[in-house]
Formats: sequence, structure tokens, C-alpha cells
Amino acid sequence: SRLDVTFSQAALGTTREAETLDGSHALHVPAGTQSGTRFRLR
Repeated sequence: SRLDVTFSQAALGTTREAETLDGSHALHVPAGTQSGTRFRLR
């Protein structure tokens, strides 16, 4: 699935809830994340 973050969230870092088939999971977006970065939940 896709999870959009704002510019300030990507620049400063944040933790967001990502919905998956197994329920929601916390996803840590580190400070300085660049546009188009993909994360994999395991």
C-alpha cells in the first residue's frame, strides 16, 4: 500500500501507522528521507 508523508514529516522524521493485511504497524520514517523512498515492512 502507499503511505504519503508531508515535506516536514520527511525532513524531520516521524512515525506513522501503516495498514497491512495483518493490521496496522508503526513505520519509522527517519529524518532526511528523500522523495520516492520505499520502505518494506516484514
